Amino acid sequence: MTTRPGTRSVFYRVENADPAVIELDEELKGAGNDIELATAATYLARPESRSINVPVLTVNGDQDSIFCSVGASDCSSAEALASQEGRYLGPRAVSEAVVLPGGGHDVSLERTASPAHDAMIDFIERHVGG
Repeated sequence: MTTRPGTRSVFYRVENADPAVIELDEELKGAGNDIELATAATYLARPESRSINVPVLTVNGDQDSIFCSVGASDCSSAEALASQEGRYLGPRAVSEAVVLPGGGHDVSLERTASPAHDAMIDFIERHVGG
């Protein structure tokens, strides 16, 4: 299963994305199955994430219509998002976050991709080494 034709814009803040990128995403979109869909909603209730005890970075746009606007994630600040996501990790995990102003859900395919990637590279260099 996949998204209906012409609905990929739900993953973007349209004002922050090149229409040609959204069109190409529509053309190249992947597919999933009903098992993936059924388990996606339960991932936060599962105990496995509590065994993650390493640095974790969450990157999200503050206009993400999938997580932020429905209240699933607190995208009001990097600190709020890191704190919220850290609750699902192990006791020795380091939770960090970046909230991209004007960004949507698909941060790597929007105009905010460069600052998102810079934040990811910085995180890797600080926690893994450069």
